[in-house]
Amino acid sequence: MSVMLDIAAIFDRAGSPPAKPAPGQEERNRRVLTTDVTSFEAAGVLAEVHNSLAEADRQYALARGRALDPVAKPESADVDRKLMERLSFERDRLSVAVTQLNDRVAQLQEQEKAKAYQAALDAAMAERDELAARLRDRYPALVTEMVALFTAIAASDARLATLNRKGEPLLIGAEYVARGFATHATHVPRLWQSRLVKFDPDEAQRGLAWPVPAPVSLSIRHG
Repeated sequence: MSVMLDIAAIFDRAGSPPAKPAPGQEERNRRVLTTDVTSFEAAGVLAEVHNSLAEADRQYALARGRALDPVAKPESADVDRKLMERLSFERDRLSVAVTQLNDRVAQLQEQEKAKAYQAALDAAMAERDELAARLRDRYPALVTEMVALFTAIAASDARLATLNRKGEPLLIGAEYVARGFATHATHVPRLWQSRLVKFDPDEAQRGLAWPVPAPVSLSIRHG
């Protein structure tokens, strides 16, 4: 910054000029504050400004110490007093930059979070819609097929039950054969114990697709 370069020239007489700020820092500040950048880049610029502010604070303390030194020559004290004025302005300017850059970093982080959330939401909604389409296309036919299969298996089991002989192993049904069981496995859940809901919301309110509801018998009593 131009102010810092003037300070460096003044300090040449002390043999210890202050560190110069990074070239183009003010331009980077403006870029972060006025254009679309990442929060990572903005945080890097903010760190630079923090370092510049710390250096300005250090230089101000040194200049103040020399200006107030009772043995300092009046002309030297006057130079340091003017230097303090410049450094005070520079510190105020850097402090404002820190505040604005802090706000900008927070703003960019929120924007990035919002973009990431929207991307995740869009992906989740697209997946949901794809699954909904698959479910709509396949579930009704699958339920119809499974109900017919379970009904046929139940009828087959009932038929086999009539053919069991006393003292001989029980005849196993189609499900046991399909699943690889050699004998009855009473501890294993059976497929027919599944509950299949009806797909249509209106129909679903009237009961399950499986198990098939038992028919209601009405008895009429004559008085």
